[in-house]
Amino acid sequence: MGGLVETEIAESMEGLVTGDMELCEKVRRDDAKVDALEVRIDELAVRVLALRQPVASDLRTIVCALRISSNLERIGDYSKNIAKRAMLIDGDAKVGSSANTLKRMARMVKTMVG
Repeated sequence: MGGLVETEIAESMEGLVTGDMELCEKVRRDDAKVDALEVRIDELAVRVLALRQPVASDLRTIVCALRISSNLERIGDYSKNIAKRAMLIDGDAKVGSSANTLKRMARMVKTMVG
């Protein structure tokens, strides 16, 4: 899931900076995979909680997995929104001098996610 989100970040920013609308459309399609993974993780966590009734470190691990998947899904949604905005502004305005700043920000986010 983390790898998919990293890819979405990179591709949405690349699409924004270069105007590659096919890449932006791919990000929009791939977001459904991230959403499905979050749902699956939630289902598995609830199942483990119900059947095993974990305590202490096991419970903390499950709660962390839920929080991480939720945050990754949200980052994926942000990447999808960047791709959508890039498609809306295609041809109307170019990123221009902001391109380097946007690329640096994308690298920082990828570092934080990875």
